[in-house]
Amino acid sequence: MTVETVELAAILVCLVFLFGLSLVEAAFTQSSPFTLKMMLERDEKISSSLLQAYLENPVHLLTTIHFGTQLATITIAILATHVSLIRWGKWGLFVSFTVILLISLVFRQLVPRLLTQSAPEEKTLHLARAFGSVYSVLSFVASPLSGVLGLFRKLQEETAPASQPPGEERAEEEIQAYLEIGEDEGIIAKEDSKLIQSVVEFGDTLVREVMTPRMDIVACDERTTVGELRDIMVRHRHSRIPIYRGDVDHIVGIVHIRQLLARVGTGVESEPISGLIHPVLFVPETKPVSSLLKEMQQRGDQAAIVIDEFGGVSGMVTMEDLLEEIVGDIRDEDQAAVSEITKEGPRSYVVRGNSEMDLLRDVTGRRFDGYDCSTVAGLVIAFLGRVPAPGEEFDIEGVRFRIADADRRRVRRVRIELPPADTEGGTATS
Repeated sequence: MTVETVELAAILVCLVFLFGLSLVEAAFTQSSPFTLKMMLERDEKISSSLLQAYLENPVHLLTTIHFGTQLATITIAILATHVSLIRWGKWGLFVSFTVILLISLVFRQLVPRLLTQSAPEEKTLHLARAFGSVYSVLSFVASPLSGVLGLFRKLQEETAPASQPPGEERAEEEIQAYLEIGEDEGIIAKEDSKLIQSVVEFGDTLVREVMTPRMDIVACDERTTVGELRDIMVRHRHSRIPIYRGDVDHIVGIVHIRQLLARVGTGVESEPISGLIHPVLFVPETKPVSSLLKEMQQRGDQAAIVIDEFGGVSGMVTMEDLLEEIVGDIRDEDQAAVSEITKEGPRSYVVRGNSEMDLLRDVTGRRFDGYDCSTVAGLVIAFLGRVPAPGEEFDIEGVRFRIADADRRRVRRVRIELPPADTEGGTATS
């Protein structure tokens, strides 16, 4: 057996070693520690020193694995260079460089991540069992390096500002994993899981996503009389009405039905409502609804006026709107349910213009990512560049849109028809 044969065999062994450790590293880095811990606690048969080490000290484990991959890479580089120089002389350096680069990209980066990106926690459990012994040896060899890194990390923690808590995205993933496990084991009911999920998503929601848009606000001029305001409240069935001076962009306050009813029947129906107006809270569109809810609770307000970046009124939000984000639609005893979408046929639906884009995505299976909008009406206007007329038809990403109800300023209802097969593109016809 020649030296070259021995070196080639050693390269092959190191390559397998490198690929295996890279798989372990990719699986752990793409897994949620919370999910792994829940799986470990749920199944007593799962026992792995490698998994326990990761949950106790993930930095030490990843440092040890990284040490092993670097050791294997350096060994492969040295042996491959020697073999290449023997075989190809002056071209050996170029050949060895090319081979090492391909090995680093394919076996160290691309393939391990591709193989572990789906269900990483399940694959982590299998890999942890297989590489437990290898990790024990590496941990012993790399312990001096881990100790030095630990000292540097401790020094950094003492000199740097307090570390931030885990990112919100990771926290939400962990909560979602907990809910899924709870549902699977029957610990958490499906309805409770949806409620908890709504609470989690509540913190990411902005006021503009839940407000009643300006076009739908029922408001009155401050010169309106008590009797006229009473009739407006009865006709529109609203318990509070914003009051403006001149136009809707100059809201001066709000009148609640309680104050109005206290004056009705006292002979003041012909008097102006100025004495009933109460101050109203103004909030920006970008305010998180969680912050607004807390502020409204502290102030005792039931409604707020939403303003845009230029100071104009863009909508109105009530306490009921905020609570509906958590518990779902809240209706009065005599209030009929209004469906945002109605199925007319196997592939056709009628959708309200103010329905959220998530509903349209769920129905059509399309993303519509190229359009900056939050409602179906916004998508239609963004695609056409104008407000369409009733009866107008056009295609967006292979879905046929037909305007069922609209006026010069807004789109109220849209009929959509899904194609028999997936097609994409966008053409408009009248």
